[in-house]
Amino acid sequence: MAPQLRFGSALALVTGAGSGIGRAICARLAREGAAVAACDLDGTAAQETVRQIGGSRSEDGAPRGNHAAFQADVSEARAARGLLEQVQASFSRPPSVIVSCAGITRDEFLLHMSEDDWDKVIDVNLKGIFLVTQAAAQALVSSGCHGSIINISSIIGKVGNIGQTNYAASKAGVIGLTQTAARELGRHGIRCNSVLPGFIATPMTEKMPQKVKDKVTRMIPMGHWGNPEDVADVVAFLASEDSGYITGASVEVTGMKLAWGRTGQRSRTPTNEKASEGRLELLWEGQRLPRPGTEMGTPSPFISPPMHLSKCFCPSQEAFSCNCLKDPGLFSLPQPLCRVSC
Repeated sequence: MAPQLRFGSALALVTGAGSGIGRAICARLAREGAAVAACDLDGTAAQETVRQIGGSRSEDGAPRGNHAAFQADVSEARAARGLLEQVQASFSRPPSVIVSCAGITRDEFLLHMSEDDWDKVIDVNLKGIFLVTQAAAQALVSSGCHGSIINISSIIGKVGNIGQTNYAASKAGVIGLTQTAARELGRHGIRCNSVLPGFIATPMTEKMPQKVKDKVTRMIPMGHWGNPEDVADVVAFLASEDSGYITGASVEVTGMKLAWGRTGQRSRTPTNEKASEGRLELLWEGQRLPRPGTEMGTPSPFISPPMHLSKCFCPSQEAFSCNCLKDPGLFSLPQPLCRVSC
């Protein structure tokens, strides 16, 4: 059966196209007939994406076939505007599908995060999406064309994550930016939606220790991580006329939000307490927590409230207490999270 060609006359601009979700989005849109302008900070990676989806560039840099690669730092206003100008010059029209997928992480705890790490993440993840959205919208409005703008946020933007204050803030900002843009641009026939991936198997998540990945997997109701193609499927829907009456939406692609315990529900109180010889063991939804004075182990992302707020009941004091020594970030999880003592 021939693939459905929903984008036979569409030009799609995808930033962050050099790997992972961005590359999968390029492949999906190209498969359905779109001409793809693949942009990445790493120009070589963007060219590899174009090669994989069947396009190439001539020696003078002009597009050959349906696709072309571009290099740009979307956090720079001049570069973002220049990108749209280059795309229009190469294809003789503005892109009607714009997908902002460029993003970075610089993880650190709030108490220790540097201003530079904060600024870098906000500049790329939030300011970059603002600049591309603005430049693309200006090009569409000035040409009288309709379009679909899709901004990649993250479920972290809704629920937060330990060690990712900057990332969570940037992704929450993307949701608000997209909803506001949808209100402003609807009159021009431009739809704006955001997509919120959960844990997706990409180069960004490969750095996580395997035992942490296994722990996260057990907490996903669907029982497995997502693939970049899962996100690309949703993006293709939002880019097409199949979603012609959808704008200002935030679509989660998470396998359902992570939850505590084997049942997928977080218990607010310990389900069982045993105290003997001054030592305590807690059973939390059937999972044994460590005795006081031992490591709590690695936290999961999407903890709300943090695991270190689990309380130790001390028979001698008849009170709950928790003395937290260290909270590791998402990518330094092998360190101890919390030590509990009575």
